[in-house]
Amino acid sequence: MRSRANGMSLVSLMIAMAIGLFLSLGLFDLWYNAQRTFSTSEQLAALQDNERMVSLILQNSISLAGYYPLSTDYATNPPTMTFSATSFAADAMFPAGIEISGGNVNGNDTVSVRYIGDATTYDCLGQQTAPDGTTEIGAVVDETFSVTNGALSCSVNSATAEPVGENVHSFSVLYGVDTQADGTPHRYLNAAAVTSAGEWGAVKSVVAQVSYDNPNPTGSTAPAALPALREVINLTELNQ
Repeated sequence: MRSRANGMSLVSLMIAMAIGLFLSLGLFDLWYNAQRTFSTSEQLAALQDNERMVSLILQNSISLAGYYPLSTDYATNPPTMTFSATSFAADAMFPAGIEISGGNVNGNDTVSVRYIGDATTYDCLGQQTAPDGTTEIGAVVDETFSVTNGALSCSVNSATAEPVGENVHSFSVLYGVDTQADGTPHRYLNAAAVTSAGEWGAVKSVVAQVSYDNPNPTGSTAPAALPALREVINLTELNQ
């Protein structure tokens, strides 16, 4: 009597291969989705770090507009009064007595401020030494923010602008103007309107809006940019 051969039939082998392929595809899909989730999480974390850094720099720099140290030497009696509001003379960027101004370049706003540095102040690049190597302590410091090649950049004393924030889609600025001389902003205007009204000396606060590129613009309906983040920044009123 002939014995039957043991083993898998062709049909059984094909079924096993199909099941194995199905499981492999499922595992690949899980791995791919996990990778996408991880990548998106990394992009969002980087975006949030970028947003925080830009917010901090804008808050620090713009709030310093018009700042000057009341005294540079408290060891003397009376203290040595070196600076005052009249210390802001006309320069290449500002007329006398003006510490903030703005404009628009290629569809994005610019904002410029100036202040007199001391041991507690740092410029938009985190320095107390100007690009030309001179100290910023006891000197007038000019800063200009603008969008350059998709980055929010800052120039100190008209030197080459350095990026301080990446993937910036748009940058807009409104200026709170004190129209009643009571120290409170009563209306917000863009730079052109403030210039037209001759009200740069009456600016008391700034609303800065920054929109960032969408880090994951997948799908035909995904926006290219995220909703703008708004910062309301009051200018320095009390000097030290």
